Amino acid sequence: MKNENPQVNLKPFSYVDSSTGFIYFNLVPTDFGKFQDRIETALQFRDIDRDRYGQELREISAQLLWSEFRNIFFHEWHHFLQSIFYPYRYLQSWRELSVTFSVLSYLRESEDFLQIGHLDISESWRNTLIYPVMLIGIDIENERLKPVLNRDPSDLRATDFTITDLIEEATSIFEFKFEIDAEGDGQLYQKWLRTRKIDKKTTYSNVFRLLSKLMGNKSAYIALPALVYASFCTTWPDVTFVSLVNYTLSNKNNLNPEELGCDSYYLVLCSMLSKPFFAKVGQAPNPESPTEEDEYYFLDLDAYESLVISTPKHTINHYASRFIELAKSNCKFQTILFHPYDLNVQELLSEIFFPALIHFRIYHEKLKVRDSIFVASPTIGEMAVPILGDVSYSEYWREVMKRKDVAYSLITDLNNYLEHTCHHYDCPYYQANVCRRWSAIPENWENCPFPSWFRAATNRNIDLVSGELLKIH
Repeated sequence: MKNENPQVNLKPFSYVDSSTGFIYFNLVPTDFGKFQDRIETALQFRDIDRDRYGQELREISAQLLWSEFRNIFFHEWHHFLQSIFYPYRYLQSWRELSVTFSVLSYLRESEDFLQIGHLDISESWRNTLIYPVMLIGIDIENERLKPVLNRDPSDLRATDFTITDLIEEATSIFEFKFEIDAEGDGQLYQKWLRTRKIDKKTTYSNVFRLLSKLMGNKSAYIALPALVYASFCTTWPDVTFVSLVNYTLSNKNNLNPEELGCDSYYLVLCSMLSKPFFAKVGQAPNPESPTEEDEYYFLDLDAYESLVISTPKHTINHYASRFIELAKSNCKFQTILFHPYDLNVQELLSEIFFPALIHFRIYHEKLKVRDSIFVASPTIGEMAVPILGDVSYSEYWREVMKRKDVAYSLITDLNNYLEHTCHHYDCPYYQANVCRRWSAIPENWENCPFPSWFRAATNRNIDLVSGELLKIH
């Protein structure tokens, strides 16, 4: 994706890397002139004081994000928080990240002939990676949800969903509450969704509309975040979501979301799921196994804790440990994401769960991709990673980012949907595409650290003609 004039036909976009929890903001100012002087000032330090230059860009990025894209920040921050608060989301993200470690370990240890474009992983692990976007077909029968297996791709319906849709719709309500600075209700939320659609902003609303059809928009608004959260406290979130919706509809008199409120409704759902005849309780699946091997577990705090203890290399391990500690000391802590407008909640989340690592890219005619900057958590970034001695989290996160991006460039085409971060089109490594998401871009490609880093990480060289990954002996 080559942009000769980055001010033309660009829209801001952002995402959370689902395996690491790192947040990426690609920002396009609506008024370039407003930031022109600040950028000109920063550019004075580009070649003489990189630390000062980085600090200037961080301040510009923060100002731009907060003044023009605040809702995007809260949206992506909630995705980061979901990876911490939702036990299954943590498990899925670890499995995605563990593929990185497995691929690089295989490259280092294997004597096999390996070539770019011909590396693969097992079908079970590939299915694990795509599980969040696997569609579950849903029909409505007798005012209940009825799963449909093997829905014909030509017959997709608005009632069908993926677990990613569930995550997004819970986040949409979180963002809405932040924006209006209040609890809100189903009617106001429905109007907000219509406004966003008119403004052509990305909106996830199919699941909310489905629930509104079955229980009214007032109950749907209260129920949806609790249903999603409770579903992700199990190893089968899609199946659980359907079951919990139907259970709620079948017990309207005793399980009314409007009467209970979101917090109590969530706790009732979890209480039901914790019964041994529903699922295995107090145990956790093997985080090193693919999704298809999971039995049906209810991941209570004890089970979640065992998962976290067994995955010390996870980039968000510290955050999850802290969440479990707080949730065990106060059960009300588990539901604070339902109330993001509460100033005490905002202060607590900012202090303890500020995003691990944020990548900022500002699109401006005088800024190249190499002018992107990173912001690590001010409270955790400089702490030492317990299993790595003196290595700080900030250092570890940056290294994992490099390894994950390279591993996924070798085994998937996912990174091809994102912009090539390098502007050195003449570099012999550019076409190999393995360094597509590499962030340490030098002024001259001859000084790029990628080749030596790749050798150290994989014990292989890249034959730039054949694409063979040559083992170093």
